[in-house]
Amino acid sequence: MHIYMVSGLAEIEIAGNQSMKNTIKHLSEFGHKISVFSFLPQNYATLQNPKKIFNSGVEFHRLPAGLSYILYAGKNIKDTIGRWGRNGEGRSAQREEYNFLGRVFYIILLFLFYLPFEFARVSYYFYKKKPDIFYGLNYQGALVASLLARIYRKPVVTRFYGASDIKERELLTLKNRFLCLDIICGMKSYSNAVIMTNDGTRGDKKLKLMGIDESKIHFWMNGLDIDDLVLPAGWEPDKFKEGRGLKGKKIIIMISRLSKWKKVDRGINCVHKLIKAFKMNDVALIIIGEGPEMESLKKLTERLGIKNEVRFIGGVPHREVYKYFTISNIFMTLYDISNLGNQLLEAMYFGLPIVTLDDGSTEDLLKNNYNSLLVKTDDIESELPLNVKKLLDNELWSREIGRNAKKTFEEKVISWKERMRLEDALIRKVADSQ
Repeated sequence: MHIYMVSGLAEIEIAGNQSMKNTIKHLSEFGHKISVFSFLPQNYATLQNPKKIFNSGVEFHRLPAGLSYILYAGKNIKDTIGRWGRNGEGRSAQREEYNFLGRVFYIILLFLFYLPFEFARVSYYFYKKKPDIFYGLNYQGALVASLLARIYRKPVVTRFYGASDIKERELLTLKNRFLCLDIICGMKSYSNAVIMTNDGTRGDKKLKLMGIDESKIHFWMNGLDIDDLVLPAGWEPDKFKEGRGLKGKKIIIMISRLSKWKKVDRGINCVHKLIKAFKMNDVALIIIGEGPEMESLKKLTERLGIKNEVRFIGGVPHREVYKYFTISNIFMTLYDISNLGNQLLEAMYFGLPIVTLDDGSTEDLLKNNYNSLLVKTDDIESELPLNVKKLLDNELWSREIGRNAKKTFEEKVISWKERMRLEDALIRKVADSQ
């Protein structure tokens, strides 16, 4: 079966988007030919070479390098406009870094530039070789794939990596519906089946609020690419730790894109209190990830006087992440919106005790004082450092919490191959029913 996958700005990047990589990898292994239409340019710095990852049944169509200046110019203008007096309080994840004008500019770019350009580009390839099914990724890709499917009378599946970009209350007012126009149009776009990732952001409920037929919604948790996390023969975590000046340190690890809503600053403030108030001078915080808040977070560590105790590693290729898990004592995630992500699953795989928020997003996996410590959202500032201190002070209890996290992982988390078998069966069913 030939799948046209329209991915918008979603891509296979060096240090991110394992969901897209595994989707393509396993669907191609199951016998599908996949043509990916990405709106990122060939010379985009963080992209991986698909020929080194996938078999011959996968082809990528990225923007020609000569058109990259259009994308960069639009992004820079949006960022500049969007940060004039920004105030992200109460906004959804995608909008929290931009003000009203920045968001309006983005929507104009999307509907007046991206949609017609991408529709024309994919149509060109369609007439050269027709696919059996369209597959739209996230809001931009779903819109184009849906439109193509309706016009060319082909089946279509849409796929969303969660619903953190919109809150339920933003569906209630005209202004917010306009500012979320791309998200709403993407999620409501015509499809024969909708795959919504169960990442704790309650995307299934939001789809239903938008009037999507419940029978079309497939609400699945991501799998885990365990092959990337297998420890190599002879791996010595103590040497790795010592080589980075962390010998004798109790290490807390946080992994995320450094965006405002991911609240890495909470972890930094927690470590500050552990060191300054509780005199725990053997604590270090490792932060893996890149993003717009990097410089702001670094300045925060300087103001708090803990610059040397907080290590910003930047983006790390997925196959290298195990190195940092194996030297860590605690995994911490403190997002505003949902804390059920691949990084949390990976920490459970390595048997790390989890410290996160009691926000309901992880209730299918985590139980307080069993495989994690859950902090009430209205008491983060005082309770978070106390919970972390309990784990660091009691090594036997910490190991028990970690063992239970590993046990829960083995009981409830499936591999990406198992997860993608569900999707393969769905795609074949949709295609056969048309």
